[in-house]
Amino acid sequence: MLNPDEMARKVAEKHRILIGLDDPVFAFVALNDVCMGEYSQTISQGLRDESERLTVQIQTSMKQQTAYIRQQIQKEFLVANGTIAKTAEQSYEKIFQALSDHIKVISELRDDAQSARKSAWVGVVAAIIVNLIGFAALLVLLRV
Repeated sequence: MLNPDEMARKVAEKHRILIGLDDPVFAFVALNDVCMGEYSQTISQGLRDESERLTVQIQTSMKQQTAYIRQQIQKEFLVANGTIAKTAEQSYEKIFQALSDHIKVISELRDDAQSARKSAWVGVVAAIIVNLIGFAALLVLLRV
């Protein structure tokens, strides 16, 4: 947050309005800074928590898929009594399908995380707009 002297100077330069350091608008700016700071912290923590949850979920899914693939390969080697070529082709198809499914799950998890991130930013933008409207209303009231 800019210090009050710097804010008053910038408002004077840009809008040719003089604001004293005891102006009530600084109380509104301080309140806005506190509210936005807490909201931003809440969103950041939520994103970190979601990211950690998704990371654990992806790791678990990868372990499960690896175990499944390993199991499928072992089964196929046990069955391969003279039909190795056919069995290898079947293993390849199963592995390919398992990996495709795994990639699809990871893609969906990534999309969920991106959607959550976008929703969080929409909330931040909405909060900023509400604060700007409140600030404008305060300025109108102070001029009356």
